[in-house]
Amino acid sequence: MTLPTVDLAGLGFDAGAHILVRLALDEVEPGSEVGVVGTHPELLGDLTAWCRSQGHTCLPNGGVPGVRALVRKGRASVAAWVGSVRARSEEHTSELQSL
Repeated sequence: MTLPTVDLAGLGFDAGAHILVRLALDEVEPGSEVGVVGTHPELLGDLTAWCRSQGHTCLPNGGVPGVRALVRKGRASVAAWVGSVRARSEEHTSELQSL
């Protein structure tokens, strides 16, 4: 199986790199890893902080040639939606009316 990889080139987290990482993580199951490639000088520091804030794990270098880091998808992004109800749905509206 090929490691899914996102190439950020020179894009920094201050310019939207986190969006590309998030989109790559949306394609894998919790516990799976995505490789991150990029040349921005602050990439590892920003990626590590972002992963921590989002419930993922950042493994700098990751032992994969050419990859700067591996991001292991956490379960928090999935758990946040358990039991959620879409706003303005019939279920949501009936809950509000019963209050």
